[in-house]
Amino acid sequence: MPTSNQLHGPPVHGNTLCATLYESQTINGHRLLMRFTGLLSLAILLGSGILVSGPAAAQMHRIGFGLSGVASTQDPPVGLGIDTRFAWPINEDFSVAAGAGMVGFVFRGREGASYFFKPSLSAIVTLQSQNPVSPYFIAGLGGYIPVGSPEFASESGPSIHAGLGWSFLLQTTAIYLEVSPMLVVARTTANVLLPVRFGVIL
Repeated sequence: MPTSNQLHGPPVHGNTLCATLYESQTINGHRLLMRFTGLLSLAILLGSGILVSGPAAAQMHRIGFGLSGVASTQDPPVGLGIDTRFAWPINEDFSVAAGAGMVGFVFRGREGASYFFKPSLSAIVTLQSQNPVSPYFIAGLGGYIPVGSPEFASESGPSIHAGLGWSFLLQTTAIYLEVSPMLVVARTTANVLLPVRFGVIL
């Protein structure tokens, strides 16, 4: 005669159920974060198109590409990044920008590497914009999302950043140097990243 376990299958253990629920909540959280960042980016782009008028409308939108070295309070502590940023001038001193970047903590080899996607929205105030060397302040918000590394899901979350940079004008392009600390509010802790960026503005 069949036993109760044979009729109803093996019992579902509480640990397995909790792990499944946790994984489901983590995936849903990542999706919500990416949707929120995408919608906010779209709102900024549409708003900037409406706000830009007069002399600012004649200015060319700028795009920047750069590399960064990143220090982190999490383990591993040092990584390398790639950054892009589109900036729309509102007037001669103020711009809004949407950026996207990747940071990889790769100094422990491929097997121990972790990668994170960093979308961001920023406001930029440029000082002495007519000078060959122009300092600027940057601040905004964004996200910090692991790519292909479920074990790092607990480190993801929304982020805020603020920093200082310098733009060195050449002929039609410029070189920039920027230090912009970022605070990531993860599920159970907060992580501080310190990227130092260097790149070109087209």
